[in-house]
Amino acid sequence: MPAFCVNPFCLKKTEEMCNALSFLTNLWIIRGADDDLEYHIDSDFLNDSLVDSLYDKLAQQNRELAIVVSQKIIYPCYQDETLIDELCDNHFFWNGQELPEARMFYYAYKKSTVAFLYLILSFCKKKWDNERISFYTGTHNSPKFVDNLFYEKERHEAIVRRFFPKLELEKDSRFRKSTHKPVKGAVVYEEIETEYLWYKDTFHTGKSAHFEVFNSVGIHLGEASLDGALDRNKADKNKNGKI
Repeated sequence: MPAFCVNPFCLKKTEEMCNALSFLTNLWIIRGADDDLEYHIDSDFLNDSLVDSLYDKLAQQNRELAIVVSQKIIYPCYQDETLIDELCDNHFFWNGQELPEARMFYYAYKKSTVAFLYLILSFCKKKWDNERISFYTGTHNSPKFVDNLFYEKERHEAIVRRFFPKLELEKDSRFRKSTHKPVKGAVVYEEIETEYLWYKDTFHTGKSAHFEVFNSVGIHLGEASLDGALDRNKADKNKNGKI
């Protein structure tokens, strides 16, 4: 389950925070995986005005999305009693300066080796603008690291690649080779669960590359990106039956 630890200080940058949460939540919803997404925020750094401001800003963009996001926020994020004891016993440092808020990084670091994948939403403080955030527990310990996919604002492409790799029809167990003839040299595959027919468009390449998707009777349903997200707004009646 991907879970994002939110740097509490970036909550004050409401617009950037809303853009990040909107992007991530939409990404999971579009791909039907929204149940596998969580946002963890340290409650010690929250107050009602910050939460209200974040929700109001999200609701201005999309009220339904704001509700979904609010349901996915979990705090406090230190529910493991063992970790709570460790966190209480440790002081956290950045270049010798004590950072109480870095305990969240430690939590992410510890949990990332178990069943979750934690990443940081952090684009507020200059010292956290790195692909990997390093921090110390105690003054003489070796540094520890946690990934930060938002060190350059949203980095959409990197996140899509990380969680939704390119779809390879011939290797994906959800698909099987269909009995349809190839289309412009592309083998047609059947999505087993839906009986949808997929083939890779051989004309468009690079950023325009995509899959064409039809239902079982040849109605064009739209285009899918290379990571498998179907865009039904690109359904083309002129393509009906052309498979």
